[in-house]
Amino acid sequence: MTITQETPTKPKPLVQPQAQAAPLPPTRHDLYYSVHKGIRFMHCQIMTALGTTEWSSNVESLRMSSELRRHMEMCADHLRHEDEVIHKALEAKLPGASMQADEEHDAHQVAFDAMTLILDSLQTATGPERQRLGKILYKTFCNFVAADLAHMEGEETVLQRHLHELYSDEDLQQFEGQIVAGIAPDMMVRFMRAIVSAQNWQERDEMLGAMQAGMPKEAFDQLMAAIADTLSV
Repeated sequence: MTITQETPTKPKPLVQPQAQAAPLPPTRHDLYYSVHKGIRFMHCQIMTALGTTEWSSNVESLRMSSELRRHMEMCADHLRHEDEVIHKALEAKLPGASMQADEEHDAHQVAFDAMTLILDSLQTATGPERQRLGKILYKTFCNFVAADLAHMEGEETVLQRHLHELYSDEDLQQFEGQIVAGIAPDMMVRFMRAIVSAQNWQERDEMLGAMQAGMPKEAFDQLMAAIADTLSV
């Protein structure tokens, strides 16, 4: 089967660039900022790496394919957390509030499936066909990133505004706790590596200080050891 590049129909973003909502007050708890900053950082890293991969090299091709699969797994896990916790909370008090975001999540899954198909084809492709598939994969990922950047902006403004109107900060922190509790240990390391890499020093110190105060020492030390190489950057 020949894979061709197509531009999928995307849902209309929650927020249009020319009519974005005003920034949220800094005093309220922000469910999205840290994790979205980490995802944006990884999007940029993966996009740059895809564009510079020499697909004729078996070593580079395998390395890049593995990195992209792991990134898509992390992104899919993030979408699941939002669906199961945040969107559920929104729908409980404001039915229909998360409908657009749900449609955009579905579109993301279509993009993941398309990229997985390309990656599977790359495993057996050779010569010019591998180079062609590499270019299609790069463009497909770029289109996904463009859609996801707009999607995250909508969540951080429209959906979070609803959350702030409907729930207290204590409620939001409880939702965040539910999300964290549902993340498998190996996936938590992936999220933490992305988030820490994206943070400035003040953000990093504040987050790690709060985690150290709230986690058992052994668990905190294990997590720090797993992300130690990112802490020195």
